[in-house]
Amino acid sequence: MLKMRKPRLWLPLLAALMVLSLATIACGATDGTGTPATQPVVSEDGNDLQALLATGVLRTGTQRVAFVLHSSKALIEVKEATVSSYYAPNGNVVEPPFAVTQATYYQWPYGTRGNYVTELRFDKVGSWMLDIEVVGEDGANNHVFLPLTVAETSPVVDIGQAAPHSRNKTLLDVDDIQQLTTAWAPDPELYLNTIERAVTSQAPALIVFASPAYCTSPTCGPEVETLQGLKEQYKEVAFFIHVEVYDNPDEIGGDLNNGRITPVVDEWGISDVPHWKNESWAFITDRDGIVTARFEGYATAQELEEALLAVLQ
Repeated sequence: MLKMRKPRLWLPLLAALMVLSLATIACGATDGTGTPATQPVVSEDGNDLQALLATGVLRTGTQRVAFVLHSSKALIEVKEATVSSYYAPNGNVVEPPFAVTQATYYQWPYGTRGNYVTELRFDKVGSWMLDIEVVGEDGANNHVFLPLTVAETSPVVDIGQAAPHSRNKTLLDVDDIQQLTTAWAPDPELYLNTIERAVTSQAPALIVFASPAYCTSPTCGPEVETLQGLKEQYKEVAFFIHVEVYDNPDEIGGDLNNGRITPVVDEWGISDVPHWKNESWAFITDRDGIVTARFEGYATAQELEEALLAVLQ
């Protein structure tokens, strides 16, 4: 019988974050280099719209980009935003825009929060600028500019690459499931398989790296529960694995100085992200063990399911 777990530590954290300034609650918000995002530039029309970047690992090519929109009063939850991307060497925007795309709003569970997600392609290394536009309740177009920094390559295992054959610890390696996870009510089925087995078994896999109890942003607990929900639907046709960020979760005792990052995180390059602490990452691999999708920060069930169905079909 599983032991009773401590309360969901990420839930009070989430509640506390709700009362903070909206400019400080975007999960994993960075400026494209892995450092905390600075206040974005607001357009000259003087509107109150502001943006925070939620994906900091940006490289040339096409990739998922997520951001949060808010005003001084509330988060923005308009269904779509128009995103124009500009190459901006030395801070000087090169016109016309490189591309214009639509970003879709995804609602998060456990509160009135969410982010916008789109796919963008960057063909040059260096500084870029996003011009983000949403239509307000009064029908007016509101703009905000969001600066990005794009690198040539990603330190994290990327789309199109073979997944490392990592041998994460499973229930066969420990005496208690608390040695594998800080999840409040851990699902044993998420700790049955190694990544090595999953990516060599001719079946797709969804792999989540997260620390539910000790995440520095309130994304890890919900992400693991999202993983569990998708597992219930698709466990007959795919592998579902949660890898706790810390190798010794049962020894931390509330003090992260006691925590040791699992070597599997190093193998996937996540610990090479500048200023990364323990925010969540998710990867989907196909039947050949090739990464077909990756998600930095929280990804909704809808996003993950769409990417999983793409490899199942």
